[in-house]
Amino acid sequence: MFTAMITAIIPVKTQSERLQAKNLRYFIDCSLYEHKLRQLKKVPFDRIVVSSESKQVLEMANSYGYQGHYRNPKYSTPDVPMSDVYKYIASEVIGKDIAWINVNNPLVTGDMYTKAMITWINVCHRYDSLLSAYNIQKYIWRGGKPLNFTPYPHPKSQDLEGTYAQSFAINIRRRKDLIKEGTFASKRPFFYLLDKYVSTKIDYKQDLAFCKMLWKEKY
Repeated sequence: MFTAMITAIIPVKTQSERLQAKNLRYFIDCSLYEHKLRQLKKVPFDRIVVSSESKQVLEMANSYGYQGHYRNPKYSTPDVPMSDVYKYIASEVIGKDIAWINVNNPLVTGDMYTKAMITWINVCHRYDSLLSAYNIQKYIWRGGKPLNFTPYPHPKSQDLEGTYAQSFAINIRRRKDLIKEGTFASKRPFFYLLDKYVSTKIDYKQDLAFCKMLWKEKY
């Protein structure tokens, strides 16, 4: 069934610009990083690789049975463009396809990752990437002009044309294309839609508190 040869990459920097050491922040009963390792335990990727400049982070990956990729610390600094990081890490691992899974989407479960993987296998002959996203039905303006609605007759919000926002919970692309172009934002993306609350990405303290509240409420 699973024939795509997908290598999942979990990027784990120990420092970040907006929320210090956010990948290692305490979530419910462990760090966000270990929480994600647990969620991926039963997801049938061909291999799971943690990429980090920290030996301690890689040791924990090994304890879960995952592979570790020691990242040149240069590629964990804010001065290096993300495209260069994608190219560098993709060129250092093996696999036909790369699934990029961030630690700071703690509400995305293993079942959702498995579904994304199966979805990609079914659509990869027609699309060149899979991007996790959520639907935004808001009145959006740019440059003083409405982008997705007409002022008159004014539509109801539920009738607005949906606009997609990337959640970065999981993105999948062919490894050779990722190395060549350095982006998951391809010309023919398939949008793997998730609930907007499940899609919450932790960048600030408020995001972390919000995710903790939702997790406790649901689980």
